[in-house]
Amino acid sequence: MWGPPPGFVAAPDRPLSRTGLLDLRGVFHCHSHHSHDSDGTIEEIAAACESVGMDFLVMSDHPGPESVTGGVSGMVGNTLFMVGAEIRTPGGTLLAFPLASPVGEHSTLQGYLDEIHDAGALAFVGHAERFAAWEQDGLDGVEIHNLHAAAVRAAGVWMAIKAVFAPLGILFTSLVDLDPEVLERWDERQGRGLLTAVGGHDAHANLRLLGSLGWVIGSYDEVFRVMSTHVLATGLDEAAIIDALRQGRTYVVFDLWRDGSGFAFWAEDGEDVREMGSVVSPAATLRVRTPVSARILLLHDGEVAATSDGVELSFDDPDPGVYRVEVRLGDDPWIVSSAIRVGDR
Repeated sequence: MWGPPPGFVAAPDRPLSRTGLLDLRGVFHCHSHHSHDSDGTIEEIAAACESVGMDFLVMSDHPGPESVTGGVSGMVGNTLFMVGAEIRTPGGTLLAFPLASPVGEHSTLQGYLDEIHDAGALAFVGHAERFAAWEQDGLDGVEIHNLHAAAVRAAGVWMAIKAVFAPLGILFTSLVDLDPEVLERWDERQGRGLLTAVGGHDAHANLRLLGSLGWVIGSYDEVFRVMSTHVLATGLDEAAIIDALRQGRTYVVFDLWRDGSGFAFWAEDGEDVREMGSVVSPAATLRVRTPVSARILLLHDGEVAATSDGVELSFDDPDPGVYRVEVRLGDDPWIVSSAIRVGDR
């Protein structure tokens, strides 16, 4: 089996953050037989989560007769399942979760956001590569990488040759290149308000290498091994995870290269320690720590402000603005963090 070796520990034994929060590992944007373009079952999805070591999973089936009401929420084996939906709106795709009932149809993006928020749910930008309403207020987060969109970008003869002759692990390396346009739009939008980062598997139990022409690969197990979203939460329950997502305590890992559990990006101001998603003063020191030696990039409003080759980076007296972290193993993207905002002096 390609990808990280098995043996991810159970959620209560996950690494703790600088403030004592659990580092939970999960899947966003997953489809089942409740979607028109998937035949996957909850049993298959749960087995893949168990095999790969996912603590939680957010379903995002397309709206249908039972996509929400027929969804499964709560613990399935060792994985917490949450019900959501992938919703097409006038401004682009939203990933809404957790949902207890379907979201109605609206003529405006604001109408969808109002209903989602009134239900106590979150609204994340899905398929950011084609989202058109970045100026919209009320967005909670963004899918900074979507594996299906990456497959479409990489599709072609070379991908087909890889599918025939290369191991799946090599094939999936073509799906982890970050889209610079998505990152640029995310950085620009965060100047008006932080958007929590998640990675979208867009798992259907298949990947269509040639678009509508087919050439399908990729079980849930295979796709889940490519990437994960880590959430720093007080516990493995829906309320704790939703609160962490609302607060912006996340980072995305391309596990295809190796497990990133234990990554940390935080701010220290005297004895005050703040996690990702916080607003801090310019007197704070921004700190980064990685599980293994890597290339660490600290970005300020989308531009590189500092780099380090090793396991730590420290940055004093930051200028006001939005800071996030990218970590690379060689030339390959490995970890992308949510942001910390530094306030005015």
